[in-house]
Amino acid sequence: MPVTGGGSLFRIAVVAPSSIAGAIADAIEPFSIAVTIHENEGEEGRRIEGLCSEVPDRGAVEIAVALASASHGDVAPTVVIEPVEDRDWLAENRETFTPFSVGRFFVHDALLE
Repeated sequence: MPVTGGGSLFRIAVVAPSSIAGAIADAIEPFSIAVTIHENEGEEGRRIEGLCSEVPDRGAVEIAVALASASHGDVAPTVVIEPVEDRDWLAENRETFTPFSVGRFFVHDALLE
C-alpha cells in the first residue's frame, strides 16, 4: 500500500500478550505500510502498531486480529484506529538528533544545500 501525497496517516494500535504479538503484527500488516512491535511501557504484553496511508476498514482489521488471536487460543484484543497527528517530522528529528559514529563514518545533522 503506497503512501499517498498530501494525505493524513492513520494508526492501527493493538495491545496483546507477548506470545501473540508476532501473529497480531502479521494480521495488521496487509492494511499497513509499516508495522512495529513495542514494549508496552510498564504494562504486560506488547503494543503493536500499523501505520496506514488511508483509513483501514475497521471490520476487516478486527476480523484479522480476532482470527490471529483465536488461532493461538487467545481472546481478540481491542483494536484502536486513529489519525496520526500532522507534524513536521523532519524538523522534530533535526531538533533531537544526536550525532554518532559508525566505523569510520560520522553521522550528523548537517543539511546539504
